[in-house]
Amino acid sequence: MNFLVRRDGAFGDVLLTTPIMRRLRTENPNALIAVLTSYPGVFAANPDIDWAGVSANPGHYDRVIDLNGAYEKRLRRVHPVDAYMEETFGDCAGDKTVVLARAEVPDLGIDWGRAIVIHPARSWRNRTLSVAFWTETARHIASAGYVPAVIGTAREPQIEGAKDARGGTPQQQATMIQAACAFVGSDSGVLGGLLPATDTPAVGLLTISTGAVCAPYRHGELGWRFRTIAARVPCYGCGLRMSEPTTEFGCERGDYACVEAFDAQEVAAAAIAMAALGRA
Repeated sequence: MNFLVRRDGAFGDVLLTTPIMRRLRTENPNALIAVLTSYPGVFAANPDIDWAGVSANPGHYDRVIDLNGAYEKRLRRVHPVDAYMEETFGDCAGDKTVVLARAEVPDLGIDWGRAIVIHPARSWRNRTLSVAFWTETARHIASAGYVPAVIGTAREPQIEGAKDARGGTPQQQATMIQAACAFVGSDSGVLGGLLPATDTPAVGLLTISTGAVCAPYRHGELGWRFRTIAARVPCYGCGLRMSEPTTEFGCERGDYACVEAFDAQEVAAAAIAMAALGRA
């Protein structure tokens, strides 16, 4: 049996398909499993697949599993991993932990044992918090004796007072998150994809989505060592009110107040509390 699994993007959505590959491999140990995606690097050194790339001929496979829109057509009311499981297997059983290989990271002079990783995501406008907010959050983290370290790509801003750990491969970024004592970030491919590949205690700052669909599956549990802080606006969780499938949307009230509805001191305190909680 030959399988072709398709999920074009985005980055975090592709990462969240890796539990599907693991279950396919477990149930079909001798199968050929290929992935058609815009982000084949996600699957580097993944033991559950045979090939990943940006083009393929579907006619060469016994079954094509198209996961594009699987989450969106469920109107974002089902966790993405569960949506992929339902689409592929008809149920939500199995290990839902994200698979991502570790990688060596350069010496950045960061004491990772005291580091709280910050991901100030540049994403949709209704998921992008201000640089001023992140700067204040980093200041509170540093004042408590921890080391704020910013990860992400070059499009994410460097935050004053924080170590710069941006760049590198997804595997390197996940390795840095794993090495840190805590993580804090807004809704993004890092929160939804990289974080679930680690067991680092974390805080997620949510605007359009809820913890039920954004929390990571780790150690067999949804939301293990994960704290949600919701935007203090009455329209929080607007993504659950979509009436038809969509991959991106704006603000239903027009002012994007949600991204300014977080308190930096509260967020820093939550991240510090998660760091103290640890992994045990």
